[in-house]
Amino acid sequence: MAQGQRPRVNYRNLVESFEANALEGKVWLNPNAINAGSETEVSGQQLLQHHNFFKLIQQQQRMSETDRLSADDYLAQNPQLRNKAIPPIVASRLAKKAATEEFFAEARAGTATARAGATRVTDYPSEQRGWPPEPDKYSFKQKVRSMSASEIAQRCADDPAFKKSLDELK
Repeated sequence: MAQGQRPRVNYRNLVESFEANALEGKVWLNPNAINAGSETEVSGQQLLQHHNFFKLIQQQQRMSETDRLSADDYLAQNPQLRNKAIPPIVASRLAKKAATEEFFAEARAGTATARAGATRVTDYPSEQRGWPPEPDKYSFKQKVRSMSASEIAQRCADDPAFKKSLDELK
């Protein structure tokens, strides 16, 4: 081995060495540090007879600073992990909600409703009569066709607006 170089350490050898030294009483372990007991120092025969012996000699991982962070703190430190896209199902629900609100707004605007003791009535265009809608002239023509000559004459005598409408029809 060249001067200044450290010897290569095999992890398996370290583990075996630790276990052997712990069993011989050359290593003091702290069960309290890993919630394996209330003692702060255990070694030798105490270690061999400890109720959490296998837990004490197994490899333990120490928590890093990252492991101690809450999920919110971790995301605050790593903003690139935040997904800012709206999930498709949420986008669909929002679109459906907006369409429903628009529909109800239009329905409220076009409906007779009682509000504060007053009724609001929607006026539809005059050419809309019955269902399906028929133009005024067509309905009037049909009415005149269904009347006899004497009924038309009588109606013209009684109702000047009827006579005027009849004159405009020609």
